Amino acid sequence: QKTQKETVIAEKEKVDSEKAELQTELEDMIAQYDDMEAANGTLTAELEAERAKLVELQKQLESAKADASKLGWYRSEIKKYKEKQAILEAKNDSLIQANTTLLGENEQVKSDLQEQKSVNQDLTNENMGLANQVAIGSILKAYEVTSMGVRLRGSKEKETDKAKRVDKIKTCFTLSENKITKKGMKNIYLRIEDPMGKILAENMGANSEFELNGQKIGFSMKKEVMYENQSVPMCIYFNKGEDFAKGIYKITVYEDRAMIGEAQFELK
Repeated sequence: QKTQKETVIAEKEKVDSEKAELQTELEDMIAQYDDMEAANGTLTAELEAERAKLVELQKQLESAKADASKLGWYRSEIKKYKEKQAILEAKNDSLIQANTTLLGENEQVKSDLQEQKSVNQDLTNENMGLANQVAIGSILKAYEVTSMGVRLRGSKEKETDKAKRVDKIKTCFTLSENKITKKGMKNIYLRIEDPMGKILAENMGANSEFELNGQKIGFSMKKEVMYENQSVPMCIYFNKGEDFAKGIYKITVYEDRAMIGEAQFELK
């Protein structure tokens, strides 16, 4: 019995140590975003969204019970976020370098315009490149994407993580403010992947797909939103019509031209 007790204590200490290491790793990753913000004065919307996800994951880890299997899931999530962070850091560095180059070129253009008008052709060529940047910048983003199971009682709803009690899946987010995108009706697609990797759809007989960059993407819900270049908070409710399975659900939000947000949650 003494040996068994010592083994249990040793295993608990190991799990606690691994949890502390994961917490430290998350703190270091968040600190890297803070360093970028300090260096640049601000973070891009994409970087800010990723930092917010890490902060949320950190909160979940802090309140999670020390369990080896659960820590494995956190370790996997941290690895994915770390890979994404490396990509975003490289992208951020490239943008900073590009902006510095553009500023220098802009000053030169101003000087040349005062001396001669023939430089207009050069400016036209540069504007073609800027137009491509504007097209990329016009893509909307979905911030603070959260998804959860809700139980309905009349007109009231209550969040629950019990699979057998869930009536609908509720996903909320805010469409970003974007002054350069075209005003008008926007198609927002919600894709819900169940624990078995199946894409859920309310109308089980329908082939719910849309085309993105030449590929067919399956989706669970579609919602049309009138967009006026201002941020738009919104929630989408999904009702499968049958019991939801236990496990982790992955949520992805798309606009016609790009994937704009993602989240996940667990039903027990």
